[in-house]
Amino acid sequence: MRTLGILAIFVLALCAIGEGAYLVKLSRRIDVLSRPTAESAEEPALTPRTTATRPAAPRREPARTLPAFVSTPPPSSSAPVVTLHDALATPEGREQLKAALAHIEEEKRQDSLVSRADRNEGREARFKERITKGLTLNGEETHKLAALFTNLQTQRRHVLEEMKAGQRTSRQADDEIDKLEDGSEEQVKAMLGEERMKKLRDLERQDRDNRRRGDQAPAVAAKP
Repeated sequence: MRTLGILAIFVLALCAIGEGAYLVKLSRRIDVLSRPTAESAEEPALTPRTTATRPAAPRREPARTLPAFVSTPPPSSSAPVVTLHDALATPEGREQLKAALAHIEEEKRQDSLVSRADRNEGREARFKERITKGLTLNGEETHKLAALFTNLQTQRRHVLEEMKAGQRTSRQADDEIDKLEDGSEEQVKAMLGEERMKKLRDLERQDRDNRRRGDQAPAVAAKP
């Protein structure tokens, strides 16, 4: 019994020693862990960290915007819209329409007169050539014939210019040109006489026959 008591006391002493050692070791750890906190409490406050200043970037100017042109709407008109039917329903509207159509018709007649005058000058040149080559003329007659056709063309152009300027209507110009051409033809007949005029008509008929044969020759040659 005594031996068991000694052993028990020995074991308890070992346990106490071990526990004491553990407590000492634990207290050291606590001391180590608590030391930085104390040191940090005693250290003076740290100065704020200064950051290196970067050179300021060059200031960019705002991009210039192009001016925008905004088309302003036309001012609204409060006038009522008049249709063609409404315009023609009034005597004034019908008169205006008649005047417009008459103006268009007048322009067409004037253009036709100018084109006909150009064609007549070509025919007169061929007629004059036929007279000088097919008939016998003296010097005075040749000069008179040339002056006659030159005067005809000059007066006809003058009438057309007056028509374009509004001094004559197309009908008035047409009548005046017919008189000039008829008068020139009568002067040619009076100068040549009946005998030479008959010969001139025969030459014209021969020319027409030759042109007709020339037009028909290609068609005949094309037949198998």
